[in-house]
Amino acid sequence: MDAPTVEVMFTEAELWCLIDLVRDHQSSGREWAQLPMRALQEAVLTAKADQFKKASVRLAAGDCWQISRQIPSSLSVGTQNVGRTILESVYLALRELEPLE
Repeated sequence: MDAPTVEVMFTEAELWCLIDLVRDHQSSGREWAQLPMRALQEAVLTAKADQFKKASVRLAAGDCWQISRQIPSSLSVGTQNVGRTILESVYLALRELEPLE
């Protein structure tokens, strides 16, 4: 049985940060098994073509926890802080996937 997932919306800049994170893990020999690079590639292409520059990616709880451990809240692209918005999106997904009792 597959793990439950939720769709999480990211901006193009946020998706590029996630792609860089996965590439960094793969190049150092650490596999990121849950979050396939192919899904991120498709999402970034979709976001590039979208007038609002956004696209969604299906994430499982394991993906969310991995992102929350690796993305610093201070991560910026130019003058835009993307770290906090990525983390906020991931926390909302975790709220849905693993609600507090």
